[in-house]
Amino acid sequence: MKKNYCIKLALWIGVLFFSTWAKAQLNYPVSSFQNISGTYSDLGTSGSSITVANSNDANSASLPIGFTFTYNGSSYTDFIFNTNGVIKLGTTAPSTAALYTALVQNSAAGTGGIFNISDPNMIAPFQLDLVGTASVDFRYSTTGSVGSRVCTIQWKNVTENSTTPAVQFLNFSFQCKLYEGTNIIEFVYGTATPSTSASVFKAAQVGLKGTSTLANQLLTVTKGSTQAWNLGSAVVGNYTGNNFNYGNNVGGARPLPVPGVTLRFVPIYGTDIAIRQVYSMGKLPIPFGAPHTVKAAIKNAGTNGLTNVYVKIKVSGVNTVLDSVLVSGINASIDTTITFPSYTPLSTGTNIVKVFVDADNNVFNDTNYYTQVVNLNTYNYADPTVATAGGVGFTGATGDFVAKFPYTGSNSINQIGVNFSVGGTTLKVGIWDTTATGTPGTLLWQSNSFVTLAGLNTIPVNPPIPIGGTFFVGVKQTGTVNASFSFQNEAPIRGSTFYYTSPTGGTTWTDFLTTNSNFRFMVEPRLQLANDLGFSGIITPCNALPSGQTINPSATVFNYGSNTQFSIKSKCRIYNSVTNAVVFNDSSNIAFILPGQSLNLTYPTSFNTNTPGTYIMKTWSELAGDGDANNDTATKTFIVQAVTGGVSSGTRIQLDGVDDYVSIPNDPSIKPGSAFTIETWVRPSSLVSIGTLYSKDSTTTDTSLTINLVGATPQVVMQTNTGAYVDRLSSVSGVLNSWTHIALTYNGTNLRLYVNGEIGLDTIISGAVISKDGPIFLGRRAGLTNSLNAGLENYYYWNVARTTSQIRLGMHTKVAPLSNANLIQYLRFDEGINQSVLADASGNCNEAYMTNFDLVNAWFISSLPLDTTLSTSVTFTNSSTQSFAGKNLSMNFQNMSGSHDVVVQYIKFLPLGFIPDTVINTSPKTSHNRHWVIYKYGTATYDSAYATFQLPGGNLGAAATASQLNLAVRDNGASGLWTLARNPADAFSVPSQTVSFWLPSTNTFTKQYGIASSGTTNPLPVTYAYFKGIKTVSGVQLNWATATETNSSHFILERSKDGINFDPIAKIKANGSSNKLITYDYMDKEALSLGSHKLFYRLNQVDLDGANELSPMISILFDEENEIVLQTIQPNPFNDQLSLVFNVNKDVNLNIELINMEGKTVLTRQLNSEAGQQHINLDEAGSLPHGIYFMRLAYNGKSEVYKLVKVRN
Repeated sequence: MKKNYCIKLALWIGVLFFSTWAKAQLNYPVSSFQNISGTYSDLGTSGSSITVANSNDANSASLPIGFTFTYNGSSYTDFIFNTNGVIKLGTTAPSTAALYTALVQNSAAGTGGIFNISDPNMIAPFQLDLVGTASVDFRYSTTGSVGSRVCTIQWKNVTENSTTPAVQFLNFSFQCKLYEGTNIIEFVYGTATPSTSASVFKAAQVGLKGTSTLANQLLTVTKGSTQAWNLGSAVVGNYTGNNFNYGNNVGGARPLPVPGVTLRFVPIYGTDIAIRQVYSMGKLPIPFGAPHTVKAAIKNAGTNGLTNVYVKIKVSGVNTVLDSVLVSGINASIDTTITFPSYTPLSTGTNIVKVFVDADNNVFNDTNYYTQVVNLNTYNYADPTVATAGGVGFTGATGDFVAKFPYTGSNSINQIGVNFSVGGTTLKVGIWDTTATGTPGTLLWQSNSFVTLAGLNTIPVNPPIPIGGTFFVGVKQTGTVNASFSFQNEAPIRGSTFYYTSPTGGTTWTDFLTTNSNFRFMVEPRLQLANDLGFSGIITPCNALPSGQTINPSATVFNYGSNTQFSIKSKCRIYNSVTNAVVFNDSSNIAFILPGQSLNLTYPTSFNTNTPGTYIMKTWSELAGDGDANNDTATKTFIVQAVTGGVSSGTRIQLDGVDDYVSIPNDPSIKPGSAFTIETWVRPSSLVSIGTLYSKDSTTTDTSLTINLVGATPQVVMQTNTGAYVDRLSSVSGVLNSWTHIALTYNGTNLRLYVNGEIGLDTIISGAVISKDGPIFLGRRAGLTNSLNAGLENYYYWNVARTTSQIRLGMHTKVAPLSNANLIQYLRFDEGINQSVLADASGNCNEAYMTNFDLVNAWFISSLPLDTTLSTSVTFTNSSTQSFAGKNLSMNFQNMSGSHDVVVQYIKFLPLGFIPDTVINTSPKTSHNRHWVIYKYGTATYDSAYATFQLPGGNLGAAATASQLNLAVRDNGASGLWTLARNPADAFSVPSQTVSFWLPSTNTFTKQYGIASSGTTNPLPVTYAYFKGIKTVSGVQLNWATATETNSSHFILERSKDGINFDPIAKIKANGSSNKLITYDYMDKEALSLGSHKLFYRLNQVDLDGANELSPMISILFDEENEIVLQTIQPNPFNDQLSLVFNVNKDVNLNIELINMEGKTVLTRQLNSEAGQQHINLDEAGSLPHGIYFMRLAYNGKSEVYKLVKVRN
């Protein structure tokens, strides 16, 4: 059947077949622009190199295209190349070589470059202030046969010249292609190498320019920086908002270009009908959605008016349709929508809807497709073969978004599937009827509030809502956090289908067509079937959990159908996300389930979480004859986080003081009430007027509970349900760039704030903390940023008020995961680089989420001294000597009056960061492999303290002298340089292995203490000269040497695949005692067979008395990607000291540069480094001005860049 379709024009312009387009406006129209996926083929050495004076702001001489290229009505055989991503057609040079917009973060009209009034006929694939890297290459090449040749112009290995804001792409390549005959232009983008700087937006300009800067002579391509590059769209004229914005992908903030993404500009031809968009449905239920009507947006994109144009439709697949519409006349540049005859699909399955015209002058836009799944109960406009373009919602406001669905028959909606691009937002979904004018009408039903998950969410509608005709379904954004409602790009958007209103619950609806917003919502209402059983969500496991936690997978199953189901089998599988191997397989039986009933189903077998990694859980029912496959399976990705064992502090996070924060979803178990303790370690990196450490859904006018840092002084702001209100500063402060322990306890009466165990606030208050349902923030406050610039480590929430003794004794204790019923949340921050989900090591699934972090530069090796045992406290009331059980320390206080408590933590490994022997200026020297942290609480007076440190047997040799023994000191949470507390030792005993020092009465406590020795007869045990390894054809060859040994029994060589969990692989006999260089070696022949990308090794040196010490760890890479693995930058942010610790896989020549934000090198260090672990001090960096710097490590033709922050002195 054919249908005549005549477009009635208000004015028929001149003769139908005549046009003067080329003289009126740029002959590359928006309607012919295409953004497609292609292939980026580097020119290599083919073609000709382009000679320019420099790689920054330079024009070439005129260069031959190789054929005649017609552009905007004129013919050209030459072009001039500019280094800033622009070419100019012809032989006349541009008016300047600085062809770019000066404002790097431009969000208005472009200036300069193609927007220069005096420079016509310009093409800009990526106009930006660019500069070449060390390997820059500008090149062009003309290839192909006469009549269909292609001129490819390439910018290779360029970067941004402007470093404010920070460079986003360290290296980028792209091309411009000119096609003979068709006069098509393509911009093709290659690989962009991201910097490690925080992601920010920058604005390039992309597009074409004709004879002037008038709107009709400019075609620009625009996109937001967070949009994928394949979502860039063309607009007529200069920019009015987003330019071609981009940024790096640090923290996943902004997408990099996918190599091969291509922007195609097709000129106007005489005869060109464009099928711009097909309007159909991606999921169509029968019989309720039938008959189905397909529409299409078409345009006469040519210069000729046309008559008797057949626009055809072909439906293939499980249903077949072939039909057409006759357009009797359509003038040049006219857009319209045509409607095909309706058809009724009879079979379920997949159809391909094809709308097309016969081939014309431009075959690229003659055809368009839509994929459609015909089913029994589900609607969806989303094309199942098209990717999600992003998410839409209101920011700072509320509102509703809906889609309109046609309906015939008699049924009810019993579930709604809705997609979100980002999860974690609380909102609702709803169903509306239709008004007489076709807009959304009365709200028929709304869900309870739920927290969204990224991807498909299935929301039961129970009881089902009967539908009597056309209806609307959509999202009710009840809060001001953007809903991130997923959409596909549909341009032009179909009318009378997608609407929005604001605020939520409004009755004035706006059609997205009227705002040219191309959002095709991804929402699917589903109708009730007789047999339909599905899983609506997974309960267990949570998104992140610690290794070792025993779980039984569980999920919620819902009977969406109208029939009761009996004896249904359900299954659960868990897959390793990397290998896709099945690691868990179980089943359960559902005895019966009524219509509209939900059951929480727990599988009987436990899942072993001892292997860290990312896993995918799937659970599904096996109901025979289930009518809807959309909801059969629930899927969840979760992380099993490795637990750093022993006394290692693992990793920690750094908040940047700009917009970083940790968000903890609301849960009743961690809502502070009338009995709780909140404690954490914080390391202030700058002293700001106020930075929020903890906030429970509090603003400045609506308070629940907030803990701030005012400078380095903690502050508590709290309100209870009795009206009591506290806003108090602690009388005790923390220390800049040093770890400070902060704890807040409340028992319904006493509110106490502790700083390093010292009570800084003790006040009486009554009632429970005001209950709020919003999230908890670490690092900011709700409604008011108050961003915190600090490190965070070990965050605890207890459901009891911890005692003073518990706070003090537990500060330096690493709580074992899953070990305490009163510990409700425990964030260890051991996830490491590129991780954003923080596991709850308490086992209660109160995971947390890092927001806005640079996930490369926010993670650091922790320098916090921790142990697995509790500290020891001793009360002193007189000058008698007392010992600290198990801490290898005794003390007395001379002329003491009063009483005080002394708390000691004894840590059985070398201090983190700098080691105590930095107080010694001569060599040889060494540090004792133990250290102490000592606190005093109380007001007793005394003249001095006498401390006797007990060393393990064999540490003090017979030749030891008092002058060799040094006591070093630094703040309790510091990792920087030590200062000399006392030398020589006031007493020592070789038989009893003790060293004693007098300590002054002031500035003695809340400190770390370590012992270092000097001299040729070094009294401390093993000193390593080196420890290194190298990959060979036989395995890994390991070599080490000791400079000194005292009573050394043997070495246990340990190996690890992850740098955390080590296994012993060999026992090597030690020399015993020696003052000369002793070498050892071992070949690990099993290393190559393990199939690991990287292996880690360390030595466990054991003394004759059983005492042991771990060596530094080294790593061996097996794919040779990196000869150097940087372990730590300590500290960062830094002040007056800076050091690097890195592992070297083989001998390298290393160049270290510090580069400021202007791109100037301000510090250079060159050195040869042999294989093994190396430690470098860069203390000269302490003299630099405060600000942001980039450290470049260059070696063997490779380079790595790291971000550093220098704080004020």
